[in-house]
Amino acid sequence: MLYIFRLPSPTFLLVLYANSSSFRLSLKSSRRIRFQEPKVYLAAPMEFYISVIAIVLQFVGIVTSQSETKRKIWSTFIFTTGGDGTPYLSGEAATLTSLGARQLFGVGAAIRERYVNSNYNDTVSSSLIDGISPYKLNNSEISVVATSDQLTSASAQAFMQGLYPPLDLLESGDVSDNDAIMDFPFSGYQYPNITTIGPRDPGFVELAGNTNCPLFNDARLALLLDKDISALQNETETFYSGLHSRALGGLIDLSKLHLLNARLIWEYLNFQYTHNATARELISPEELTRARYLADWVTFTMNSRPFTSAGNQYTRAIAGKTLAYAIVNAFESNFGSRGSKNKMSLMFSNVSPMMAFASVSGLSSTHQTNFYGMPNPGASMIIELFSRESDDFGPYPESKTDLMIRFLLRNGTNPANPHNSYVAYPMFGLGPSNTEIPYEEFISQMVDLSMPVSEWCQLCMSQAFFCSPFTVRRDAPTQKHIHPATAALIVVLVTSAAGVIFYIFWICMWRWKHKGRKENELESGSSPT
Repeated sequence: MLYIFRLPSPTFLLVLYANSSSFRLSLKSSRRIRFQEPKVYLAAPMEFYISVIAIVLQFVGIVTSQSETKRKIWSTFIFTTGGDGTPYLSGEAATLTSLGARQLFGVGAAIRERYVNSNYNDTVSSSLIDGISPYKLNNSEISVVATSDQLTSASAQAFMQGLYPPLDLLESGDVSDNDAIMDFPFSGYQYPNITTIGPRDPGFVELAGNTNCPLFNDARLALLLDKDISALQNETETFYSGLHSRALGGLIDLSKLHLLNARLIWEYLNFQYTHNATARELISPEELTRARYLADWVTFTMNSRPFTSAGNQYTRAIAGKTLAYAIVNAFESNFGSRGSKNKMSLMFSNVSPMMAFASVSGLSSTHQTNFYGMPNPGASMIIELFSRESDDFGPYPESKTDLMIRFLLRNGTNPANPHNSYVAYPMFGLGPSNTEIPYEEFISQMVDLSMPVSEWCQLCMSQAFFCSPFTVRRDAPTQKHIHPATAALIVVLVTSAAGVIFYIFWICMWRWKHKGRKENELESGSSPT
């Protein structure tokens, strides 16, 4: 709004521009000024001073009232990737390294400082989850789910050690029969309830929807026919061959030095470069950077780009759709319990579901190109459920209309500043200023893009045993649906036929019994009376 004050001199006007976040006073020439916005004219020398004071006080009141409201967080959903681990190309199952354990411990500690530790800093108290236990782990408040491979499950354990560190003796110990305080092992170590899920469990689909999905594998192999992939493959053959002769010999066949394996190749090179001084003499930083770029490009392509199969349009980002289903369930559980359940929902898996979710939720775009690359080890994507409150003591909102959602990314494990490393991004293709969206709008969007296990089974045509109730065989003939009126007529005819058959059967039985009684009477010589 523009407030225009007429001064005693007709040559000048005093202009006050004010909105909800700032104001500006300026002296303008009455001959040159042009106004395009709503304006209010005020005049007279005495009223000038009174009006300026009133408007400034009004503006200060607006700003003060807005600053008094702050985010009150009720629930968070946090998806975290595993830490540094041994590479799959080593020939053994990937395991968490000591570096990876420290990385995930640091991530858990950073999450604790932001959402759990009430004594950390008053300036970030608005980030604390309402009612969450600050010191002693309460497993009923937190859900922790991880894939069952050692790298990921161990990452979850290290994370929880940082999130809820050991309690001191008086906090965690129990009193024995002889009045001695017995502490938990490892100086009060707290034992989290971590659910590890393998491929045989239907819950695995929410953590890794791209695994055990034949249709996804078909789409992955179809990339071999992609023109962009073929062109890039031709450009990188010499690059991969050079790496093979120096660092990859005996680990992977020359025939498998393909872009489809770019992520496995980069993981091995990065591991050797990090842990092996000899490898740093064989692999240059430029080569490592190029290998990372190729891995980023291919991994994003395999978890985002659409494809057509049997006349239907699908997406390779299926892992993002199944993850979205888990996110909706977590927040709806929190709302249904009025904040007592799922205060913090933690999931741990590899980078594919995170990249796929960024694709389906509109996070990855030309305006947010950092989502085109793989997240770093220990990266966390965080979704906050909150409301705007004027104090710290308000109850859980009665209506979903009072709740908001915000997406944050913490792409790294640097614990130096656990609060400045969180960056908010808009979802669903919204503008940069729309990092906060109404909860109902969020749920509506997420339901449209999410995929339950039953739908996943049908789309993937998976052979998993839990899919048998949902999967229709590809070679099964299409069943014809019968019109309800036709079905009703069939029921009537069948019922009538059954009645006729029963009546005929009853007549036959009656006649047979009646005939038998007459024969018995004749044989005994008696006659009817």
